Amino acid sequence: MMNKEKIAEETEYKRIQTYHGQLWQELILLFQLYNSLCSQHKHETEFAVARAALFTIFGTIETSSRVIAACTLFADACSERNIHLETEDYPQPIHRLSNAEKLFLRQETEEIDKRKWLAQRRSKFVSFETALIGYPQIYARIFGIEFSIDKSCSEWQSLKELKTLRDLGAHGNISNSELKSYSVTTDDLEELLIARRWYCEQLKSLPWIVEAEASGEIQALNILMKLLVSKQKCH
Repeated sequence: MMNKEKIAEETEYKRIQTYHGQLWQELILLFQLYNSLCSQHKHETEFAVARAALFTIFGTIETSSRVIAACTLFADACSERNIHLETEDYPQPIHRLSNAEKLFLRQETEEIDKRKWLAQRRSKFVSFETALIGYPQIYARIFGIEFSIDKSCSEWQSLKELKTLRDLGAHGNISNSELKSYSVTTDDLEELLIARRWYCEQLKSLPWIVEAEASGEIQALNILMKLLVSKQKCH
């Protein structure tokens, strides 16, 4: 009989993976729409679609990190019951997750209720940068390998800078009149796609599901890059 924790972690992984796939489908449709608007001279609509594309690209980055976290918890649950992963191509996990790592991957913290003296779990915010580096590092550790990100490289810096642009549009105090001047350019989208593809290339060094997910995302990103090149030629 399969362990309840294994079933729960597998269900959560599949739920996040499904949502992640839906975001990719939405992103491809947005890029197709953005590309088609270039010959119609509908600039306001074009700018709005570009902003939506930027937000959705970051949505795929954030859900990608959640997929890695869920996959790590699933692999650990399988390891606990000596259940082999459904693959012969990759190594099995050789290290177990600590309780602190499980909480981090679930974006939770554990506190003691002083009235009942019982441990209670609460949601805990994990920053964009921390998730993009920390989740793959823990995933790599349980398979006995190392993972690191060169934070000095231009692609990582681009991710950070464009994340600031995304946050300004999503969370900044922008009035309706200022929103019209808040623009996302084709160059911004191209820079983000290049940085996104670079990050996926780093993940390809990791085994099992993460390598497969990263390879699939690189193929999708190449499709988006072709659409963007076509858009640039239109101008």
